[in-house]
Amino acid sequence: VIPPVFSVRVVDDVVGMLEQFDRFQNILTAARLNVLSFAMETAVHRAPSGSGDIPYRSLRAEIATALHQSEHIVERDLNLASALTMRFPATLPRMLTGQVSPEHVRALVESADALGLGQDPDSVRVRGRYEAEVLRRAESQTPQRLRPIARKLARELARSLPKPAPFPEIGR
Repeated sequence: VIPPVFSVRVVDDVVGMLEQFDRFQNILTAARLNVLSFAMETAVHRAPSGSGDIPYRSLRAEIATALHQSEHIVERDLNLASALTMRFPATLPRMLTGQVSPEHVRALVESADALGLGQDPDSVRVRGRYEAEVLRRAESQTPQRLRPIARKLARELARSLPKPAPFPEIGR
């Protein structure tokens, strides 16, 4: 119900402005994740072998200190950025258009556990199908409704992946 003081035109204008703010916020979040992904690639993935998790922990602490955030929050964002780059490469460019919210992206990434981390062609292909379908559904679903849809889709698609070979038995 619109209070009599406001005209429908004013409400439409306000809603339109809020939609633009949301789109801009989505773009800024995507750009931030892009920078975090670059930081992970530069500081962690290119670190000399044998350096363990020290480069990652140093990066996480440095960012947390600079942004006055907890290391837990920074770690969550670094992991999301890394997942988008390594496992779901079509999502970040889509975010940069402002059409996909960070909450939708978290639902996509966090619901994909059943698909694993494999880099073989079948795993990459199946994750691509998952990503495309979840992004399509994100256009019409809230993040809360998208999450169970994405989980179900991931479980269904995971069935088409080859089962990993069992570890050979030692001592036989």
